[in-house]
Amino acid sequence: MEKIPDAEYKKILDNMPICCVDLVIENNNKVLVLLRKNEPDKGTWSIPGGRVYKGERLEEAAIRKAY
Repeated sequence: MEKIPDAEYKKILDNMPICCVDLVIENNNKVLVLLRKNEPDKGTWSIPGGRVYKGERLEEAAIRKAY
């Protein structure tokens, strides 16, 4: 898949909502959190998640992000 140039992608993000999934993964009364390695919020703790690919179902995106 070809990457959209950063300036063009910023325009897209500023003008159009992007569908995302976030996951709460719980096991033995503990919740998985990850240290973000990418912007935005690089270096902060977050639950797993991210953007949904074109044509991908929400359930498929959630499974992909869980692995």
